[in-house]
Amino acid sequence: MLRLLSLVLIFFEVCYSGTNEDLKALRTLMLLDYDPQARPDSTVNVYISLHLLGINYLEPNDEVLSANGRLTVRWDNLLLWNPETQNVEYIHAGYDELWKPYLIIENTASHYETLGDDKVKFRIKYTGMVTWELPVNLNVHCNLNMKYYPMDTQTCSVSLSSWSYSNDEVILHADKDKIMLDVFTDSSEWSLDDTQRTAVADNVTTQDYSYSRLTFYITMSRQTSYYGLHTILPLLLLSGLMSLMFIVSPESGEKITYCITIYLINMVLYVGICFQLPLPVVETSILGIYYSVVLFWNSLAVLMTAIVIQIYGRTTDMSQSVRAILNIVTRVTCRSRDLDVIHSKGRPQSAVNTNISVHDMNACSTLPNGDMVGYKRHGRLSPINRRIIPLEQAETMTTTTTTTRLTDNTEPDHDEVSSSTENDNIETTKHSINKKDTEIVSQEDKTRLLWKELSHCLDSIFCVVFLFVSFIIHLVFIAVLFASR
Repeated sequence: MLRLLSLVLIFFEVCYSGTNEDLKALRTLMLLDYDPQARPDSTVNVYISLHLLGINYLEPNDEVLSANGRLTVRWDNLLLWNPETQNVEYIHAGYDELWKPYLIIENTASHYETLGDDKVKFRIKYTGMVTWELPVNLNVHCNLNMKYYPMDTQTCSVSLSSWSYSNDEVILHADKDKIMLDVFTDSSEWSLDDTQRTAVADNVTTQDYSYSRLTFYITMSRQTSYYGLHTILPLLLLSGLMSLMFIVSPESGEKITYCITIYLINMVLYVGICFQLPLPVVETSILGIYYSVVLFWNSLAVLMTAIVIQIYGRTTDMSQSVRAILNIVTRVTCRSRDLDVIHSKGRPQSAVNTNISVHDMNACSTLPNGDMVGYKRHGRLSPINRRIIPLEQAETMTTTTTTTRLTDNTEPDHDEVSSSTENDNIETTKHSINKKDTEIVSQEDKTRLLWKELSHCLDSIFCVVFLFVSFIIHLVFIAVLFASR
């Protein structure tokens, strides 16, 4: 059985491969009177298929697609022989030995030239069909629409024509309905589908004649994982960090610093994205509009923070309109209870339990009858004379001093009685002055607390508004970008 199989293989090798002498003899016979400048027939049908090897890049600013491929060109050259008598099935011919269609790429981005390589030979079958495997480096113009960048889908074309012959002399046909991807190398940036590669043959009419044209359409979808991770995700994270500035308390002193820092980071990211965005060829990129809207909204957030800080530090009296606004925002933010506490409290506890010592009262001028001429506020508040002590401690000290004096001297003399009367007058005047001063401090502190309460309420409202509007902005733009797929 093996011996019989070996004899069959040897027979086919001899009959269809032929010897070197058979090949030379057949080539000499076929090309003896052959004219490579003459068409083999009055109308030559040329069948072309494109095998795409890989996509190099797609330059959006220049609108140029660079790719590598192989063209398979076939036509009938009417060179016939009998493979059984000649013992040869295929022969090869050089670049200048056969007629060939002069093909060019109409939409090339480089200089025009006919396709061909003198190092690539023609393969001729005994039926007369010539096969020409032609490697090509495609640099073609594309009409790009970068509106949905980086979720875009682009369609580029490769137009082949034979300008040297009219459509009555050479007709171009698509050998395959689609671009072949049997040797295609996947691109890290673009992906191709089977349903997105087509070939269309048509005729182009000029002033003198019409010529045949064959166009291959390549539809590519951009890979979105890289751009989603490096462009959209950082913007979402920075917007989340921007919303935290409304949580930072104005008392910390770092509120505006945190806000400006995040805003500057957004600006740096925006500038970096601008270098990646293509120039607006047909329509402006939605991603560029997306970043601009987010940056504008963040600018408004900085303005909101500045307003909150300015309100927090105010000490002037509130007008009726501002008080009405305060009542509304406290109800909206559920902080009306805090406002009621401020109104019922009246003044801070620290301002009530303070008293002026006797030493400070001695800095006041008195009349012979013990009445006060005037209270020297500036002398009392100076660093030297300041001795503010709690009221309870002052009463305890007065009681202790009086008891000690009564114990030591059961019969006070005239000087001691006079001193005691003077102390009583000082205590009376001290309480009246301290009461008036406490009322002044209480009103100022109450106004200050109301302004602080208004700032906290506005902070809460701004935080909710910022989060809601930011969520709507991100949701709308991301939905529009992904809807293009």
